[in-house]
Amino acid sequence: MSKIFTQRDADWRMGRIVYQIFVDRFFSVDPLSKQSLYPAPKHLLPWSSSPERGKKLTEVPHYAHELDFWGGDLHGIKEKLSYLTDLGIDTLYLTPIFSAYSNHKYDTMDYRTISPEFGTMDDLKALIQATKEKNIAMILDGVFNHMSFHSPWFQDALKNPNSPYRSWFVFRENFRFPYRAWHNAPSLPELHLENPEVRHYLWTDVVQYYLNLGIAGWRLDTAIELGFRYLQELTESAHAVKKDTVIIGEINNYPASWTSVIDGTIQLPLRDWLIQTAKGNIPASLAQAQLNRYISDTGIEAMLKSWILLENHDHPRVRFDLNNLPSYHFAKYLSLTLPGNLHLYQGEEWGLNGGQDPLNREPFPWHRVGQKDPYYSLHQHMISLRKNHRALRIGDYTAMPSSQLLAFLRTTNLHQETLIVIANPSKKPVTEWLMIPDSKLRSHLPFVDLITGKKILDSWGTYLPLTVPPQTVYILQPQQNTVDGYSPTKYYFED
Repeated sequence: MSKIFTQRDADWRMGRIVYQIFVDRFFSVDPLSKQSLYPAPKHLLPWSSSPERGKKLTEVPHYAHELDFWGGDLHGIKEKLSYLTDLGIDTLYLTPIFSAYSNHKYDTMDYRTISPEFGTMDDLKALIQATKEKNIAMILDGVFNHMSFHSPWFQDALKNPNSPYRSWFVFRENFRFPYRAWHNAPSLPELHLENPEVRHYLWTDVVQYYLNLGIAGWRLDTAIELGFRYLQELTESAHAVKKDTVIIGEINNYPASWTSVIDGTIQLPLRDWLIQTAKGNIPASLAQAQLNRYISDTGIEAMLKSWILLENHDHPRVRFDLNNLPSYHFAKYLSLTLPGNLHLYQGEEWGLNGGQDPLNREPFPWHRVGQKDPYYSLHQHMISLRKNHRALRIGDYTAMPSSQLLAFLRTTNLHQETLIVIANPSKKPVTEWLMIPDSKLRSHLPFVDLITGKKILDSWGTYLPLTVPPQTVYILQPQQNTVDGYSPTKYYFED
């Protein structure tokens, strides 16, 4: 068993604090100096303004809010790396940075060119170097299912039946448009991945190229639409450059099977589970059964490489979904205890409260940095717990039987690192006697809750007799210290 944990300790893809940056809205040293980069119908807005949903435009196949910019760029991210390291971030994930028409850049025009609003290839190289100097791994967003309507490749293919790029897309009369578009969005023609020339370009000239520049991996947009075979090809291509590259897929589906072809997933179904459990829509016994099955089917190694999240640029802020503090705190601390990397979306640490796109994509609130803030303090505490407790980073998961509570162990090869997570999602106190399924935990131990720092109870033999307040999470650490130099576990040799 110790060999497994030695391998996990050495695997940088586990136990990380991932921070997602929506590049246009993070920081710019001088956005107004770039006014010429935003010709109409694009708009450069003051940093203090808030996003608003706009109407569908007629001159281009976009909504107005997709062309509202705030001026964030790669140089701005580099200038704020110290803020991220002070928070405890060790992995940076950027939304797409390649040449594209919109502010979100999920409509790539050229994968080998940086979008001019964000900077240049030299700016990217400088940012990669700066992150390495601060021991931050950087992950880019790969949008390999579709491109932009404005792409020169697509425009040539659309207008010229003999174009060399004609076979890179799919043209048929029975589509809503003359071409196959992603979810029938006219601005996003799909790439024809069945064409081996397309895949060779993406897997080699794009995926491998940026890995060789020094990035640590890729987050794959709409990964499920690439399918199993092509995801496996992409992953193998990436691992051929760096064996420990991470390929993380945006998987809305149940993750079983998908983790056989990529390293890990963005745990979107688990986000839904967290939100609905915190709202009280999933009772504890059912929530426990669902979590057990989810982790078992996904596999613990893939879970530990995956990203646990409550927010990203596609979903409402968690304060919007959970508009009361008990539910918010419950979801936050429960997410902390699940196996996987902890993912934060820019501004989440300041308790931003936006609804659906574009309200969840507001500019970063730099005016609040340095102020005392309960949301920031909460996230500092969460990150500190993750970094200081190995079981939370790379520990196994073992369920504990319970009828009204969520309960499980996070364990490593060192018995003194064991943590017990107890959560009551209901709106009333719950009293239970929980049996601890751990042969290395001695009986009659005192337990301290890591969230509050307070002693909660003493075990009774192998039982935890406890009452858990409503919408409360405990992270219980057994106090196994020696007493006057004596330890009954002195002969517990770790295997």
